[in-house]
Formats: sequence, structure tokens, C-alpha cells
Amino acid sequence: MLDLYSKGINALRSNDFKGLTCLQGINLQFNNLGTLPAGIFDDLSSVFRMDLGSSNLSSLPSNISDNLSSIRTLNLDNNRLSSLPLNVFDNLSSLKYLRLWNNNFSSLPALVFEKLNNLTEPSLNGKLDLTCLPAIPKETLENLRLNQK
Repeated sequence: MLDLYSKGINALRSNDFKGLTCLQGINLQFNNLGTLPAGIFDDLSSVFRMDLGSSNLSSLPSNISDNLSSIRTLNLDNNRLSSLPLNVFDNLSSLKYLRLWNNNFSSLPALVFEKLNNLTEPSLNGKLDLTCLPAIPKETLENLRLNQK
């Protein structure tokens, strides 16, 4: 586990985690990242836990999940995300726990969770319009958590 919790990191470069192919977890919580460069997680194919909560993220690159097929837990709580690219989670086939609380979403793409066939516990922002909640695979769903503000 690479623990960079609250280290005052203001930016990341696309090669900061290059070569860390055996890394199993990364905690970037409570930093001031703002954005993530494309390809930042390309070498992290063994990561099964990633915490990006409270990192002041305003957007995610559409290819963030390209090489994260082992990830089971992804925390994006307490950021400034207002939208997600449609295919942002497409390659996260092992993802079970997805936390998106306290962001600025009013809606999400209808099929943003479509390929998350192992998702058991999504946690979503309660400001979402519940009449157009994205489709979530029901076969594995155990809990759906909606944080109300």
C-alpha cells in the first residue's frame, strides 16, 4: 500500500506511478489534486484499493480505468465532480465498492455503471435526480447507499 494521505500533493504527473506494477493499494486522500493526468494509473494493474477521496478532483480522465482491472474498492467521495465520462468505469470488472458521496452530480450517464457486473455496494450522492438514476447491474447488488445532503 502506497499511503500518500494528506501529504500536500498539488499535482501528479502521468509517470509518477510508472513501474509500480505490484502495488496493491494507493491512498491519495486529502490532497489538492484538482485533476488527474491521462495515463496516471497505467502501470497499476495489481491495485485492488484506491482512495481518491477529498482530493479536490473536478474531473476524471475517461481512460482512468484502462488498466485497473483488479480494483475492488474505489473511493471518490468528497470531491468536486459534477459529471463522469460515459466509459469511465468500463474496465473495472472486479469493482465491488464504489463511493461517490459528496460530489456535485445532479445526474449521471444512464449507462455509466453498465459494465460493473461485480458491483455490490455503490454509494451515490443524494443530490442525484432519483427519477433518472443510472442503471446498476442487479445481479450482485447488496446495498445502494444514497447520501442525502
